[in-house]
Amino acid sequence: MSRPFFFCVVLLALLSFPAPSSIPKDRIHTIANGETLSLLAKRYYGATWKYSYLLAANQMQVDEPIKVGQRLKLPDVRWHRVRRGESLSLLAKQYYGRGELYPVIRWANRLTPKSSIKIGQQLRMPFLLKHKVRQGDRLKDIALRYYRDEKMVGEIVKWNKLSRDNLLRSQPYIWLAVREGLKAAEAVKKIQVPKSMDLSSMILIREWLRQGKYAEALKGLQKIPRTEFRTREQQADYHWNLMQCQVALGRRDAAMEALRAYFVVAAEEAEDLVQQSSELSPKVRHLIAELLQQRQTN
Repeated sequence: MSRPFFFCVVLLALLSFPAPSSIPKDRIHTIANGETLSLLAKRYYGATWKYSYLLAANQMQVDEPIKVGQRLKLPDVRWHRVRRGESLSLLAKQYYGRGELYPVIRWANRLTPKSSIKIGQQLRMPFLLKHKVRQGDRLKDIALRYYRDEKMVGEIVKWNKLSRDNLLRSQPYIWLAVREGLKAAEAVKKIQVPKSMDLSSMILIREWLRQGKYAEALKGLQKIPRTEFRTREQQADYHWNLMQCQVALGRRDAAMEALRAYFVVAAEEAEDLVQQSSELSPKVRHLIAELLQQRQTN
């Protein structure tokens, strides 16, 4: 086999696989004078009682003081667009390092055990908190502390594979999942598009899409510099969301242009979407059929 031909084969093989998705790091907050964990919880998560999130995320004790200049992690939810061959266990392995934690993804997206995920589906990836079990801890108390809902005991048991007759004995820690992001709800209510946006703003844009705020989502997408989208997955995600906005706003030509760009960068994933087009909205389905007809004609 000649060397140029060999390199062509290798290049085609690499392009046939989706680019690995990059998982954003947690935000960091530097403590200023006068700040407390309760105030930070109110600012970032909407309620003072959610300071427990900060304690667990930063492995702090309840009575541990914070100092000016101290850096704290601010855990946040992520969003993932399902790609070919992915499953909940694979996503749990990718995001949390443990495939057996897939039930937290199911819970965060309100899926049933019989639900199947589809290519192109947007999934909320909750953030996990590692709660250190202390003497006297009861699951009911933990559920009330982190969720204000003792019914969450059943979910906690499921996530950590605990048995009802031996709940917290010999457990050094348990995993807890949170599906509300950093001030996402407040940002959606205001419906104000910031003057400048970057790749991290996609979380807010997806919230707008889920709320049906297509005009705001479109403005947000248009404000993100195209240089922010470095990987094929990020580019495909941009064009797909842009297409959804244009379709919802009745801008057929612009929607077709975005869909055409999506097909260019999405490769195999676009072909899978065609096969599952019956599961898409009628307008998107019609747009895909029209694009395919144009490609066959050309």
